[in-house]
Amino acid sequence: MSDIVEHGWEIVRRTERGWPGHFICAHLCIFHRNTLLEYGEARIVVSTVGMMRDPLKEGSFQEIGLNRYYETMAFHAKKCILDKYWDADVTREVNFQSPWYIEELGADDKANDMHENVVFEIINGLWEGRYRAEDNIIDDGFGNMWSKTCPECGKESMEIVRPGKVQCAYCG
Repeated sequence: MSDIVEHGWEIVRRTERGWPGHFICAHLCIFHRNTLLEYGEARIVVSTVGMMRDPLKEGSFQEIGLNRYYETMAFHAKKCILDKYWDADVTREVNFQSPWYIEELGADDKANDMHENVVFEIINGLWEGRYRAEDNIIDDGFGNMWSKTCPECGKESMEIVRPGKVQCAYCG
């Protein structure tokens, strides 16, 4: 499901996806949200997971971290899965100020609210220029900068050939 969030002329595309966006044991989590936010060249994934089943004790749940049963994280996105989907690049975490964890079991309603608060904080930050896609920029050292994303094929494959010139590793 995609939505458009508008602020004057500025538009953030918001897409809710059906898979967990982070956490190595996410497959054990009953609760997960994954929201992709797109604004210009910036793409950020907000991911919330929680209610992790205990694989050794049926009907029980484990903390997903120290004193928490739910957590929300945000990451810059990268193209993956056959270059079809933008997904979380867990090496490029996005910082935010909203509460990011819940210490109680069975708090899906609070986890949804927590997720939404982070999404709206990041949307506002995108409009204010706090979350730029600068990690998607290459610089030739002579004052020229380009997006790493090829405008033709959409892959992060642009390379500097010489000062003042870039080309796609795939398109040439």
